[in-house]
Amino acid sequence: MFGESWVQLPRRIQPIDILHPPKQKLTSHLTSLAVNLYSKDTRFVYELIQNAEDNQYTQAAAEGNEPYITFSLYPDRIVIDSNEDGFTESNVKAICSTGESTKTITQGYIGEKGIGFKSVFKVACKVHIQSGPFSFFFEHRRNSDDDGLGMVTPINKPHRYLPHNVRTRITLTLLNPDHFDQRVQELRQLPDTLLLFLKKLKVITQAIYFADGTTEVVKHTYGSDDIRRLEKLIKTVTSSDGSKETISLFHLTRRQLENLPTDEARKHTNKAEVVLAFPVNEDTEPIIQQQHVFAYLPLRNAGFTVCHLQYKSTSNAKQSNQFLIQSDFITQASREDVFQSPWNQAILAGVAQAFRDAVLEFCATKFLQYQWMRYLPSDSISDDFWKGLGPQIYKLLEDTPILRPRSETCLRLPRKLRHVANSFYDEHNRPLFRDLNPEIYLSLNYLENDFEPLRKLGLKNMLMKQWLDIVEADLKSSISRMKTTPTTNIDWHTRVARLLSSPFRKNSANIGRVRQLPIIPLGNGLWEKEPSENNPIFFPNHMGIPIPTDLGLRLVDTDTVQNTFRKKLFSYLKVQTSPSSSVIRLITTRYSKKGNITMENSISHLKFLYWKLPADQTDLDDAIWLMDQDDEQVHPLEEYIYFQSEQECGTKELLEEINLGYSYAPGYPVHFLNSAYIRAVSAEANHNGKSWMAWLESIAKIRSFLQLTRIGRPHQLSNEFKYVIEYRPEKLVGLLEQYWSSYESLLTTDIAEEVSKSKVPSENGTLVPLEQSYLPLPNLKNICQVFEVADFPFLQAPSHLSDTSIESLSFLRRLKVRVEENLDFYTTILERLRVANSRDSSLDDLENYLRVYRAIEQNCHTAGDREWLQ
Repeated sequence: MFGESWVQLPRRIQPIDILHPPKQKLTSHLTSLAVNLYSKDTRFVYELIQNAEDNQYTQAAAEGNEPYITFSLYPDRIVIDSNEDGFTESNVKAICSTGESTKTITQGYIGEKGIGFKSVFKVACKVHIQSGPFSFFFEHRRNSDDDGLGMVTPINKPHRYLPHNVRTRITLTLLNPDHFDQRVQELRQLPDTLLLFLKKLKVITQAIYFADGTTEVVKHTYGSDDIRRLEKLIKTVTSSDGSKETISLFHLTRRQLENLPTDEARKHTNKAEVVLAFPVNEDTEPIIQQQHVFAYLPLRNAGFTVCHLQYKSTSNAKQSNQFLIQSDFITQASREDVFQSPWNQAILAGVAQAFRDAVLEFCATKFLQYQWMRYLPSDSISDDFWKGLGPQIYKLLEDTPILRPRSETCLRLPRKLRHVANSFYDEHNRPLFRDLNPEIYLSLNYLENDFEPLRKLGLKNMLMKQWLDIVEADLKSSISRMKTTPTTNIDWHTRVARLLSSPFRKNSANIGRVRQLPIIPLGNGLWEKEPSENNPIFFPNHMGIPIPTDLGLRLVDTDTVQNTFRKKLFSYLKVQTSPSSSVIRLITTRYSKKGNITMENSISHLKFLYWKLPADQTDLDDAIWLMDQDDEQVHPLEEYIYFQSEQECGTKELLEEINLGYSYAPGYPVHFLNSAYIRAVSAEANHNGKSWMAWLESIAKIRSFLQLTRIGRPHQLSNEFKYVIEYRPEKLVGLLEQYWSSYESLLTTDIAEEVSKSKVPSENGTLVPLEQSYLPLPNLKNICQVFEVADFPFLQAPSHLSDTSIESLSFLRRLKVRVEENLDFYTTILERLRVANSRDSSLDDLENYLRVYRAIEQNCHTAGDREWLQ
């Protein structure tokens, strides 16, 4: 009948047995095939994968190769390669039929629809199969005259070369090459999870060869992570941009179902296997994303599942399951939908049981035991079949011990434990306080975001009353967390304070219980409850300024009120702010009474006075003293206290011991302010227009430079100033110059007279009284050079001195330092000449004397001057 179109089969097989089924049966099947084939979207990729899964791979196994199938898409064709053992005679018979299969009808096979392989004609007009000894093709076009006969009529075709590892090649000549982009999308959207439920196939590859010469290859590989007992899918994408590998991990749970209801579609079995796959990341934590349901092939979205690539989803993402389901569901002819039937309902119940099995498996793992509830399905499923799964799962879990208590001991029923609200947990998701006995805390490892589904399983919330019981028990404990948690743990104390403040904010009946809790920590280490009016408790600061702790006030621990939430709680408990005037009064009283005042106390007093003394107060109270560098108490109104300045002509430099060999200064003991005071307040601080240092100088009377006179004796030089005159004469002029603006008003006649008689270094190296020295002005020095006077009492002065510098050094004139070319100047020159020439004189010296006398005569302006000359 078919002439040369017969497939060349081994001689012992009669072609008529393959190609001549009864005509009535053939016509019926072809009619059904045509209707089913063209009424639904393309499923050929999955059908070919299913066929490959049902094949044998004994030769590949012998060679150590993994079973695979490869789809290579070209603009005009699709080539499917596999390393399965190859077609047999029975396979050829089956592929030429319309409703028969060579596969044994057993649990797990779903090829009963009869349209499997024929679905390739949705996209192909010609299908060439080369496998083992067979090479033939089918050819069929839609709306052709063969009424579908071309789909079951094989035609011989010469063998072509196949690579060594390819034992079966199917080539599909595309019906519409213009639909190449659609074919590309179909291959790209092949579910990455398909290999999870294929027992034989381990590799699926999709290669796309674009018209521009570029290639994209996606390889899916199945494996196992034996250490973590997980299944592993590896997806490798190779393109012109390089290669990228993605690894996906899954926890698989299997449950065998038996005694399933009888169904015409499963007349040879009453068993089925349910497989659930739960995606996890590298840390074995759930990956929550929409997943497929499989009936050995992906099913269409029905509100519970995610749609296959060829179907547009119209469901809300919240209605999607978070795990993959695989079982032998009976589907419609297109294999896209699961319909209502006793068989399918029984499998659905098995899915719920398998989910419970999975939860118990999760509870034996490190992470998933606390995160499995993320896989729970939504109860807002719209599909009539799938919406029954969630309630079944919840019902089973309600009566199953599946939750860990805080002690991490044996699993407990959800209704036996309590969920602690987020406000009762610390930042590490641990309860703020230890549990009561018997324990009711849910394990600390469950996360807040996971509690909502657990409530549906019977988990209950903790009440405020119970929490106050827990707080009371903690405060009585020797290892109280309230009393031992450091204040640096800001988050913990914030949460506790907010918790204990809530009755006040809500004006609840629990206010009285909170008032009786000893939760106010004092600076002395005691813990107090709400104070009475007669025995108040104060905050340790006044508007941010610390109140000294040695004034007899009951002060809250300073560190605790750094937390604004704790401070607010203490306000609810009637902790007060002490008036600054009261604190100042207590500070003053503290100094007027006997009692030890430490350095720390003194600093705290002074800091408070700096910030809180009235702006018009210019002095400290007479009773207040400070401490020097040796921690000695010094009253600034009785003895000078100096800053330890390192600057030139500073007190420290002037009065310290110096031994240069040729010069020795023994040093002079004075009081320097203890450096702890300096560090007590920031240098950037400013209050009432004064920095901390300026306030110490003006109000506390700390001296920034060496004092000229004695305290209480303004007509006497201070001992430290006398020391400088005696031992540091080289510093005297610089000292006077630097602080003249302060010294000038103190310079009485007696003081000026004493200082002017002070000896200072001259330029010739000798010491000369200030009143007998001359300022080395350039014009005076030139005159001395003219008269050849080398040993003249010029004062050591700055090198930049000029004839006009006299104004800047006018203070020296006040101290009788000579600056003018006058009678005294020339008489001093005459005296120096006499001393220099006392032993030997020459005519030149006589000439010098004559010139000096003439200069003296010229500067005699009064009768007294002339009398002196005569």
